[in-house]
Amino acid sequence: MKIKTTKAAIEKTPKKYVRLVLSEKSKDYHRLVEKSNGVMEYHLGVGKYKDITPRQFTTLIRSIVQAANAHSIQYLAIQFSKTPFTQLKERGDDWVVSTIAENVYLADYKFTTYKTANKKKSQLAEVLLCGGLKKSEEVALKRGEVVATFVNHARDIASYHGTI
Repeated sequence: MKIKTTKAAIEKTPKKYVRLVLSEKSKDYHRLVEKSNGVMEYHLGVGKYKDITPRQFTTLIRSIVQAANAHSIQYLAIQFSKTPFTQLKERGDDWVVSTIAENVYLADYKFTTYKTANKKKSQLAEVLLCGGLKKSEEVALKRGEVVATFVNHARDIASYHGTI
């Protein structure tokens, strides 16, 4: 799984990407919708935007990845520049980008060394952050990827039996 960025708006992404649409509907609300032009959208209710705390944002990112995997979504597009969560503004956009990267990779982690491959179900292969990033946000994205990668390596080490 990898995270890519583009300066294009989410509306301009190729059809292979399922576009994430967040709304203030109930947290129980989620729909996979095919538009008349063939574009797929995943509608997700998050509750009131103003009530989303940094901790809830972390959980939200992880639940998005889990839902994408549950719906066998391989390519997911997220419009970064339209983040409506007011409580996250004090943390800054760098923190938001870093948190997105960390939690996308952490939520996608699976220890599969001792399991046989399941070729029937497709998994999330790529997340596309739309809207472009500033230089500092690109650095934050890399930082989040590095942190998550090494946390996942630590998880691997902990999952092996003691004689290795």
